Amino acid sequence: MAKICIDAGHYGKVNRSPVVPEYYESDMAWELHLLLKTELEKRGISVITTRPAQAQDLELTARGRKAAGCDLFLSLHSNAVGTESVDRPVGIYLIPDNTTTADEKSKEIAALLAKTVRNVMGTTQAEQIMDRVGNDRNGDGKPDDYYGVLYGARSVNVPGVILEHGFHTNRRCAEWLLQESNLQKLAVAEAEALADYFGAGKTESSPAPSGNIYRVRKNWADAESQKGAFASLENAVALAKSTGLKVYDGSGKQVYPAQETVSPAPSAAPAVYYRVRTQAHGWLPEVKGLADYAGYQDSPITDIAVRVTAGTVKYRVHVLGAGWLPYVTGCDINDSANGYAGNGKAVDAVEVYYSTPKGQTVRRAKYRVAPTGGNYYPWQYDNETTGGQDGYAGSYGRRIGKLQITLE
Repeated sequence: MAKICIDAGHYGKVNRSPVVPEYYESDMAWELHLLLKTELEKRGISVITTRPAQAQDLELTARGRKAAGCDLFLSLHSNAVGTESVDRPVGIYLIPDNTTTADEKSKEIAALLAKTVRNVMGTTQAEQIMDRVGNDRNGDGKPDDYYGVLYGARSVNVPGVILEHGFHTNRRCAEWLLQESNLQKLAVAEAEALADYFGAGKTESSPAPSGNIYRVRKNWADAESQKGAFASLENAVALAKSTGLKVYDGSGKQVYPAQETVSPAPSAAPAVYYRVRTQAHGWLPEVKGLADYAGYQDSPITDIAVRVTAGTVKYRVHVLGAGWLPYVTGCDINDSANGYAGNGKAVDAVEVYYSTPKGQTVRRAKYRVAPTGGNYYPWQYDNETTGGQDGYAGSYGRRIGKLQITLE
């Protein structure tokens, strides 16, 4: 039986996303490592973790040494960089000495898992595989860089991998990783990949995973007050009792202390408004949802502007023969930098992504386009690529004449 040591990359509450303030790398890593542990065990793989509680710290190399006797040390993270444009997953492995000899097993697993993450998250950039030297070159008895977890694993002869689940400085990545259902998808896919690699079997009669994580907070909206997240409700309640906090399940429902359900006053559903500029007619009037469409059957669209009454929206266009332009989040036809998407040239594809505000029913952007002189293509939801979707609406090489957008 294979044995894996999983490390939640950071303790406490650290590494906040600069573009999605609700996101903390430490929270994501902790919750994902609990889900991955469950999925691996269902597939017959023995699992240990480096720390029993999110708030507990442990020195980097000591975390790596926890993997003694295991077949793999795996540290879960998301990355950060000084620009929002980077979203690629990264697998990092160790070069164990002053030579260029790599730990081939670590390298193979790093490549396998990084590709798995890319496939699940649907990042725009390909996965990257990196190596790090982990020996003590300067003779001070410590590893030469901050990848000490890999050095610690190597010191007990265990292959080690750091797996970066995209970049939380990228809005789409951070928003995606905030969804527990998405973390469950990652856990299942990574467990499947590791089970295949180590030749472990799947359990035939295992029930479908609930994927539920219990969070201990002051209230559901106050993510910064979170003191821990647990797969076990009993452990979550124990911490809540000792800290005077509350326990919430993955849907945001308070499960401790028990409370009477009070139906909130219904809030107005968010609405989407949009307009387009065409080559023949210039900027056209704004359209609300599916009340009409924006555009003309016989005149190519060159620019679009989109706004929502609640939540946030980002969008971009693909210029015929030139490629995708940067994402836009504003809606102002007088602001060519962030007020609309387009550069005055014919557009052949559109991508729209909607982020639901807290406390409201999760919605997605649902949109479609029609080429000039043609019928509508199928509906597209956000930038999803499942169920035959392309991640965008349109067809490269065919000018767009009409656009419809709604939220659902």
